[in-house]
Amino acid sequence: MLSYRDVLLKYGVILNEAPTKKKGLALVKADWKAKKQQIKDTLDIDIIDLGIEIMTISRKRFDMKKFLETGLLPIGTNYSVNGLGEVISLFLILVAIKKDSKIKECLDKIMGLWSENLGPMTIFNRETFLNEVMDNITDLKSFTLQELFDYYLSFVFDFDLGELLGFDSVLTDEEFDIWKDFSNQYSIAITMRYMYSDLYNRLKKSVFGDYVE
Repeated sequence: MLSYRDVLLKYGVILNEAPTKKKGLALVKADWKAKKQQIKDTLDIDIIDLGIEIMTISRKRFDMKKFLETGLLPIGTNYSVNGLGEVISLFLILVAIKKDSKIKECLDKIMGLWSENLGPMTIFNRETFLNEVMDNITDLKSFTLQELFDYYLSFVFDFDLGELLGFDSVLTDEEFDIWKDFSNQYSIAITMRYMYSDLYNRLKKSVFGDYVE
């Protein structure tokens, strides 16, 4: 059975052996369109889609073999180009979940608890959000509203969410360790935006109302 690694390693070779990056990507995308139907695991499909997106966005030919084996990107990679950094982050998040299904189970539990307990929480009231942002960011002009919200979301997840949801009593020791390890390595804002979009948008709406999409 094909895995995301098998497919992306093959595509890395195709891209590197093609006379130009444009021709290599055309071959990769044509093969993936035909092969996608053969893959049963939707998580594998999502990871491959993101891997192809990384190779597409990256300005240079992308060493997928090295990236999959070491997690290292080519020297000089510009993370800010066309959202490359965010695509890479989501790719690594999904790979981590693919390797350990307990991560997804733990995140599902936490996000479910959060969703159930939004009512009495004031931490995502507009006034609380603005006060926190004003206290911690000196140059607000450098950030979009989206970036400010994601910053605050990560701040809450790192420092307040455990206390708000009573993690000491609702998570097992193993779940608590999984949660801490995950939050130390990966962006909770990116995780929520793509995997728990309903909750993410509810929180965003509580801060900005209907004015920010």
